[in-house]
Amino acid sequence: MPVTVDIDEDLKLIRITPRGEVTKEDLQRGRSAVFDMLRDGPFKKVLVNASLADAMPPTTILFEHIVEVSRADIPLGIKFAVVTAEQTRSDSRFMETTARNRGVMMKDFESEDEALAWLRIN
Repeated sequence: MPVTVDIDEDLKLIRITPRGEVTKEDLQRGRSAVFDMLRDGPFKKVLVNASLADAMPPTTILFEHIVEVSRADIPLGIKFAVVTAEQTRSDSRFMETTARNRGVMMKDFESEDEALAWLRIN
């Protein structure tokens, strides 16, 4: 599976790492795993490091993904930091705007250090 989902106990967050070409099904599996972890655990922060993803699904699929995140039965106040590579950055910025318009705290970053700093202060 090109998307791995792990718990980072040291940083107290859920880490998602997509690799290669990410499909709609990959997004669905990853989303389901993250929702379970958010419902079952104490985590309020999610780091998505998509810098190793070669390609993301089409924009319409990304829109549907964010809609599903906004409708999820997960605790309030979850923060999503997304690190992207140059080739997927425009899609991620679209996702950030769509998420914000739907009340989801999501921000796009160019480096993991920037994303972690945002997660720590917000």
